[in-house]
Amino acid sequence: PCTYPEGQLFMKISVNGEELQVKMPEAKTFDEGTHYTFDLKVGKDKVSVEQVSMGDFDSPFGDGWNNEEDLN
Repeated sequence: PCTYPEGQLFMKISVNGEELQVKMPEAKTFDEGTHYTFDLKVGKDKVSVEQVSMGDFDSPFGDGWNNEEDLN
């Protein structure tokens, strides 16, 4: 759980061996134990977050992570 202000680096993605950075288009707070779905738009030289939505209990991930875990 944390808050990302607008413009902050959110994730890095490798596309065809090139690392692209994804920044938050608007401030967003994520809650612990909640599943989020991200729609990303991949362009020629950038990736952007198009939409962030909360998953429901019917998602394949259930209700998200309820314990602290290292995901590799």
